[in-house]
Formats: sequence, structure tokens, C-alpha cells
Amino acid sequence: MAKTQKQPGFEKQLEQLEEVIAALEQGDMPLDKSIEAYKQGVELTRALHKQLEGARQQLKVLSEDEDADSQEAEK
Repeated sequence: MAKTQKQPGFEKQLEQLEEVIAALEQGDMPLDKSIEAYKQGVELTRALHKQLEGARQQLKVLSEDEDADSQEAEK
């Protein structure tokens, strides 16, 4: 049976991204390791952005629901 790998939470991914950035900023990695770290950083950035967009959509829906409820209550 195939095991589904669970993606780490937002905070853990953000921490990983910060570690990748710090390592790249030190500038002492060989080129091939730097490229791998950069790729990892891009993947983490995309995953974080996707999670933020999902959260933004949820908040938008909740806000719209709340606005609709408020308008109904005013009538």
C-alpha cells in the first residue's frame, strides 16, 4: 500500500524556508548545493503561497457569509 506523505504545517514550512535562506546567505555552499537549496526554497515558497491563498479564500467566504447575515438581520 502506498503511503501518503503529509506535508508539514505552515509554520514548519516557513521555518524550513528561513533555514534555506540563511544557508544561502552565508554564501559558503558549493554551487550544486546552492542550486538544490534554491529549488527547495522555491518549492517551499510556492507551497506557502498556496496555503495563504487557501486561507484568504476561507476568510473571504466567512466574511461574505457574515455580511449577508448582517444584511438579513437589518431587514
